[in-house]
Amino acid sequence: RSIIQEMLLSKATTAIIAHNHPSGICAPSTSDVNATQQILKLMSSINTTLIDHIIIAGNDYFSFASNEKFRACFSYDSSCVFTDYRNKKRTEAEK
Repeated sequence: RSIIQEMLLSKATTAIIAHNHPSGICAPSTSDVNATQQILKLMSSINTTLIDHIIIAGNDYFSFASNEKFRACFSYDSSCVFTDYRNKKRTEAEK
């Protein structure tokens, strides 16, 4: 909510969000993926654009927009990519 509130207050049309993983592992968690999907949908509903969501871990980082699995999410086709990612993660966990 605070991201959307800040965007509305500042009249921004685009945003890049970032957070850190103190664990030193920059791979996105399921919570990161779900939050990114929600933010993309909310921003779309107010006609704004999420350019990227970056996770910083030590000297490494993960960019959703630059990652092959998520790149399409930032081309406004998020539902199938996020669903595929979650299904793939579940399938790998079942093995």
